[in-house]
Formats: sequence, C-alpha cells, structure tokens
Amino acid sequence: MLERWHFEQNGALEDDVVVLRAFDARSGCWSYDIANAHLDHLTWAGELVDGAWYFVYGFLNDGRTVRARIRWVPTAVGYSEQVSRSSDGGATWVNTRHINLVRDGG
Repeated sequence: MLERWHFEQNGALEDDVVVLRAFDARSGCWSYDIANAHLDHLTWAGELVDGAWYFVYGFLNDGRTVRARIRWVPTAVGYSEQVSRSSDGGATWVNTRHINLVRDGG
C-alpha cells in the first residue's frame, strides 16, 4: 500500500514522506519502507507481539538516540495505529499521533 505523509509543525513544513507498507508472504512479516524529503530511506521491520504489530526505529537527535515506534492494535472494525517516541531507550513512550483505520465495507 503506497501512502504520502505530509507533516507540519506550527505552520512550517516538517517533512514530506513516501511510505510503502508491505507484507512479505514468505516471512509473514509487515514492514514500512519510508523515503523522505531529506533523502533518507528507512526500513522499519515489523514484529508481532501479543496480537499487535510493532515497528521501531532509532534516530539521532542532537547526538542522542530517540526511538520511534508505530504500533498496530486490532479493533472490532479495523485497527488503531499508535505512533510514539522514547528518549530513554524504550523505558517510557510518549504518544505523538493516533489514527483509527476502519475496514471498507464494500
């Protein structure tokens, strides 16, 4: 599934991102391939834990590693995509975005 994400912070462009969500039938795993306007290409490999898919990636920010996490949690009508960040190696997470996706009834 191909997506385009556009992020703004206080009216200023933060990032333009092209995302490919892909399922690898051989391994049975999901991944995100992300390319952004800063010429970064990142692959976030998925891991299924207790019924939810987790995608974690570490970024350098002012010399410190910040971990970003996307979590897919199944719901009765689709799934919830929860995006969070951790500055302490994953001990605590701060939610930054939350999207509820609903299955198409058609």
